[in-house]
Amino acid sequence: MPKSITVVAVADREADIYDFLATQRPENSQLLIGAYHNRQVKNSDGEEVERIQSAIGKIPLAGQISLELRANPQRSARTAMLNLQATTVEILPPQSHLGRQNLQPLRVQVILACEENPPATEQPVSWLLLTTLPITGVEDIVECLRWYSYRWLIERYHYVLKSGCSLEQVQLETADRIERALSTYTIVAWR
Repeated sequence: MPKSITVVAVADREADIYDFLATQRPENSQLLIGAYHNRQVKNSDGEEVERIQSAIGKIPLAGQISLELRANPQRSARTAMLNLQATTVEILPPQSHLGRQNLQPLRVQVILACEENPPATEQPVSWLLLTTLPITGVEDIVECLRWYSYRWLIERYHYVLKSGCSLEQVQLETADRIERALSTYTIVAWR
C-alpha cells in the first residue's frame, strides 16, 4: 500500500480494548474508536492521573457543529447540535496488565461530542472517541465525527448482506459465481 494512503479503522465501543490499542500498526494505519471504558489517563501535561471523562470534561469547547444523524433503532433521523472538545492523553495500562513487562502509556487523542439540547423525546448524543489521528483543530474533530457517524450505515449494510440476503448461506463452487452473487447482493443491500 502506498505511504500516501492512510487507512483508518473505525470501530464501536466493542473495540475499546487496551491490547488492541497497543498493537503495533503499519505507519499509515490509524484508529478511531468509540470509548467504552473510563480509563485512567495522564493529562496532556503528563502530570495528573485521572479518569478519561474527567480529563476531557476540563477542556474548553473547541467549537460546535450541526450533524445530520441517520435513523437507527434507538432514534429517529434528526439534526443534532454538538459541542466539541478534544485533548491528548496517555492511557495507562489496566490493572490486569501490571505484571507485564515494558508496558508504556498509550498516547491518543480524545474527542467528546455532546448534544446539549436534544428533543424531549430523544436521548442526547454523546460520543467519546479515541483516535490515533492527529487533531490540530476543529476541522480534524469534525472529520473524525463524520467518519464515526457513517459507522451505523455500514453496520446496516453488512446486516442486510448477512441476514436479509443470507449471503453466508450461499454455497457456490467457483470464485466467479461467488463474485457475481456478491455483486448482485451488494446492490440489494445498498438500496
